[in-house]
Amino acid sequence: DPPSHSYESITAGLGYSCAVRTSGRIDCWGWNQFGQSGAPSGRYTSVDAGDAHTCAVDRFGAIVCWGGNWLGQLHAPAGDWQSVSLGSDFACALSESGAIACWGDDAYGRAQPPEGSWRAVSAGWQHACALSESGRLTCWGQDNFGQTDAPAGTYIDVSAGWTHTCAVREGGEAVCWGNQPHARTRPPTTLR
Repeated sequence: DPPSHSYESITAGLGYSCAVRTSGRIDCWGWNQFGQSGAPSGRYTSVDAGDAHTCAVDRFGAIVCWGGNWLGQLHAPAGDWQSVSLGSDFACALSESGAIACWGDDAYGRAQPPEGSWRAVSAGWQHACALSESGRLTCWGQDNFGQTDAPAGTYIDVSAGWTHTCAVREGGEAVCWGNQPHARTRPPTTLR
């Protein structure tokens, strides 16, 4: 069970969860075999949980990572970051200037983000997607189920999952693509 505090945000990883308190401190609970639930002290603005590693953006814009590090997934680049998103054994972050950097396991080219200015990035299990300032989606990495084949359109949000991806179109329609078991790619028609 989560500790009893007031939180601003929460994330769920593989068998564990972490949340940012209103004070900026991070609490994690659940599976901790690789230290992924052992949040460091400090004040943070956001946190994301992966399979066995966790990363957070501190109040100064630096990324701090902890947990399993067998493929370099804890080696976040220096810089000023606004968000971080974790996949299985890799991570991607969005800089204050809109650039994306990825690190960790580079199988399928998932640690090779596109150049340009972006407003969001989301890392899934083995792929990632980015949302441009104009609302265009670009995805990269493993594509065995078509999870990187974003439909044309203008979008306002994106979330890369295990083997599928979902996004919200400018008009509020949810669109998903990729692996279809259990109707993962059949959202309701609108979200507004």
